Amino acid sequence: EALASIAAVSHLEIKTRTSDSEHGWSLTIEPLEEHVLEPCQTDIGTQVIVKNMFFNVPARKKFLKSDLVEFRTISETMYRAALSHPECRFTFYDGDTLVFDVQQSDLLGRIEALYGKEVSQGLLPLHHETLEVVITGFVGLPHLAKQSRAGQHFFMNSRPIISRSLSHAVFQPFEHLIEKN
Repeated sequence: EALASIAAVSHLEIKTRTSDSEHGWSLTIEPLEEHVLEPCQTDIGTQVIVKNMFFNVPARKKFLKSDLVEFRTISETMYRAALSHPECRFTFYDGDTLVFDVQQSDLLGRIEALYGKEVSQGLLPLHHETLEVVITGFVGLPHLAKQSRAGQHFFMNSRPIISRSLSHAVFQPFEHLIEKN
């Protein structure tokens, strides 16, 4: 449903190739045009390329915020996707500018690729298991604390979630170890 909605308001291209295939397939979709499906040379995996979002819906386009605000929202979404699936390669461009290109790795390797060695070295591993639930991840040492919760990421079954209760539960043990604000 999301891809169909995006295809209705942008120029969308999807390229995909499986490991057992000599060539891939490219699907190009433009609103009110016949879609084009053709063989192509591409890397193994799937690329989704979205260009000119809302070019054909001026009423919607005028409700977009500044380019910077929209970029931050898209960037946050890409970071969450990359963190929730470290077993996949993610390449993220803003126009012609490469924002990140992260290879397959484990979660700690993915964190280092996205946030740098200083952050990855300042993390404590977390693992707790009961009959009902398994909790794994990393918690940053106090020197990595930020003024906002922007650096906190929670996932359930590899899906990003936002939870004030979880944010508070993570913050509470650190409350007296970090400066206010």
